[in-house]
This record gives sequence, C-alpha cells and structure tokens, in this order.
Amino acid sequence: MRLLGVELRRFVSRRLVQWLLVISLAGIALGCLIAGINSRPASMDAFHLTTLSTIFEGVSLLVATLGWVIGASLIGAEWHSGTVSTLLTWEPRRVRVLLAKVVAAVVGVVVVTFALQAVLGLGLALVAVLRGSTQGVDAGWLLSTAGTAFRSAILAGIGSAIALAIASVARNTAAALGTVFVWLAVIEGLIRALRPGWAPWLIGENGIVFLTGSGSIDRTMAASGLLLSAYAAGFLALACAIFARRDVT
Repeated sequence: MRLLGVELRRFVSRRLVQWLLVISLAGIALGCLIAGINSRPASMDAFHLTTLSTIFEGVSLLVATLGWVIGASLIGAEWHSGTVSTLLTWEPRRVRVLLAKVVAAVVGVVVVTFALQAVLGLGLALVAVLRGSTQGVDAGWLLSTAGTAFRSAILAGIGSAIALAIASVARNTAAALGTVFVWLAVIEGLIRALRPGWAPWLIGENGIVFLTGSGSIDRTMAASGLLLSAYAAGFLALACAIFARRDVT
C-alpha cells in the first residue's frame, strides 16, 4: 500500500498530467462557449441537454487518447531518465513495482477522465439552462449518461494499462504510442478488409460495443469489456515477465 501511495502521488505530481489537465479544461471551456454562442433558445438550433450522452460517445476517442498518453509516459519517462534502477534499489520486487504503477495509472486515468467529462457535462448543462433546452432530462437519462461517461473512462483506463505495458517492454513512450496507433489505425483496418470474420476479436469493435451497447459485432457490452480487460491483462503479464528478468542498468 505504501508503494501504491507513492505511485499515486507521483501520478498527480507529473508535469505531463498537470498540463494535460490544463489543456483539457481549456478545451472544455472553449467547447461550452461555442455551444452557448451557437445555441438559439426556443428554436431548432437550441442545444438539447439530452444529447449529452452522444457527445460523450463522440469525445471518447479523445478520452482514450488521454489515457494512452498518460499510461505510456508513466513508465516511458522513467526509462528515459534512468530512474527505474534507482527505484529498484528502494523496492527490489520488480513485479510489485510494475503492478503498483499499473494500478496507479488505471485508477488515476479513470478518475481524471471521468471528472473531466463531469466538468464538460456541467458546462453544457449550464448552456442548456441558459440558452438551450432541458426537456426530457430525468433520473433515467442521468443514469444512462453517467454510465456512458464511466464506460468511456474505463476504456481510457484499459488503454493506459496496455500503453504502460508496451512502454515498459520498449522502454520508450513514443514506441508505445506508435504501436497503439499503428495497430488501431492500420492493422485492424487491414484485418477488417481481409479477414472480416476476425472482427469480433478486434479492439476497435469491442470498444464501440462496450461504450454504446451496440455495434457491428454480435457481443454484449459486458463480454466486450471482459475481452478488452483480458487483452490488457495479457499485455501486463508479458511486461511483468520481461521486467522481472531484464537488465535495468
């Protein structure tokens, strides 16, 4: 628990995390301002708060990207600066060290991304109250919308775990980000074109189903979430096995 507490404090104190928070909050403020300016009360152009769930789905890729960048940088920056060996002189149990970093990354990313979406929701709620419409907003809508935001944060957390595992193996932040991008943008695209029967096992398809509850594959939301978690666990198992045996000097 002490090691986990240290990693959580390091997560909060990292300059990259702080700058990403500032940039994200600035983007949220700008987005809410634009929505307020474009909204026309009592007209077809009025902003309807009931569309918030769709907005959360739309920004889910940005949320996931935020998780990937943070997860990869947490271990990649330490390999780059050479502090991994210093840390291991304090706590030589390597698997415990890496797992503490993973837990801190996942918890931190989920909390941060969900909080940012909550801020976005509050800002757009203010726009709807002042210059839009809140018709149709009720407890059921709130529960459904909060569920979408939470699942988006969970996806970001899973992405941060995978990115951290790849960065640990590659000892580099950029390598992890590049690997994730090439896989999702290039390799999975080729698989969809050349082997469409493999689509139910792709990260992209299962991410969509987990977030929205529907998609191009016949799989439940829970099953997609479990599959994505299993992928993350597999990457982490590989990273732990390599980290436990490699030379860190």
